[in-house]
Amino acid sequence: MTPASDRTPNTSAEPDPREEDPMTHAETPPHALASTAVRVPWSSAELSPGAEAFARFERNPARTEAWPWRATALDDRPTGKVVVCRAPAVPLGEAVRVRIVRVTHPDRSDRGRIEVEPVGASLDDEVWMPEALRRQLPAALALGSNVLFIGPQGCGKTTIVRSVARALRYRYVYFNCAAITDPDDFLAVIQLQARAGGTSTIWRSTALLDAIRDAQARPEQRVLVFLDELNRCPEHARNVLMPALDNTRVLHDPTTNRALRIPPNVHFVAAVNVGRAFSGTFGIDAAQLDRFVPLVLSWPPQDAEERIVMRNVPGCDPEVVRRVVRIAHQLRNDSELRAPLSVRATEQAVALLGHESYADVPPEEATLEVLATTFCNRLPGDLHDPDSDAGRALNLVRKLCRRTT
Repeated sequence: MTPASDRTPNTSAEPDPREEDPMTHAETPPHALASTAVRVPWSSAELSPGAEAFARFERNPARTEAWPWRATALDDRPTGKVVVCRAPAVPLGEAVRVRIVRVTHPDRSDRGRIEVEPVGASLDDEVWMPEALRRQLPAALALGSNVLFIGPQGCGKTTIVRSVARALRYRYVYFNCAAITDPDDFLAVIQLQARAGGTSTIWRSTALLDAIRDAQARPEQRVLVFLDELNRCPEHARNVLMPALDNTRVLHDPTTNRALRIPPNVHFVAAVNVGRAFSGTFGIDAAQLDRFVPLVLSWPPQDAEERIVMRNVPGCDPEVVRRVVRIAHQLRNDSELRAPLSVRATEQAVALLGHESYADVPPEEATLEVLATTFCNRLPGDLHDPDSDAGRALNLVRKLCRRTT
């Protein structure tokens, strides 16, 4: 096996606080992509009980039972004080909305702590799901079934799984299967360690192995493991999961060379993108599919997508949102194009159109310019070739812009 110093897959939902791993964090809202300004620290006056913000938690290195989770920033702005939370479980590395409960030493910016609690939200507030899926997903989890989400990119699979875990009070563990190349990578990787007189190798556990061990120690805590991009993992590596996903409920632990029992409080949800538009994917055969309840998801309807975009792009113009989402749906439903435009694409377009750079640009001109980039450039071909998908999309966008502006 290749040492981890040469190939260490990034799969963990619990990043080392010394180095940020973007694959383990919640997706960055598109409106934040344009800003690279240094974040201004919070003032003491702003950090008052009742205020709400987003925090990204890690395990408290102090290992205190009173405050098992900590963060050092709110809304990605330094707080000066440590942010602590005593909730039974929080999704590590994810952006979690919290409410400030208490601030110790409020007159000091360099001492004390900020005590917070997660802000609960119903699934109706957070995500859109078809009614059948809204009923079947919690039911499948309650019955101990594995769930497989099948759908296009950017239709909300990750957001739905994360929100369901939060609403049902599961600990959420994200695992990026696209980084897997070897069967052992699911649970551990070999890492070179420098020592006097040479080097040695050690096993470094993954978030999946840590989550299973924690679940064994804490049977009262339910854990939802999200196996994202499952079909980007080579089949020979993916086969190691087969006994974990059936009634056997075991995995081979390479760190002990023994069978690892998976307790009943661990639940698996996987997601795949299926279709000719996706490269680097591997098929899910009948034996693997038989271990899941397959749930098919598509893009949300227009009104639901408008609500999602307005929530994720603060301060956006509702009329711009309606215009962009309407055009996106026209492109997706066009019989010749069937453009695979994600909700992320509509969010990016709305964010760009809301930037001050377009303040003095006529709406039709601004919309055409932005959608040529965020929509049409996602399709194969040249924008200037009317016979290519990109060119056809641009012509359709040009017509739609005249109708909607």
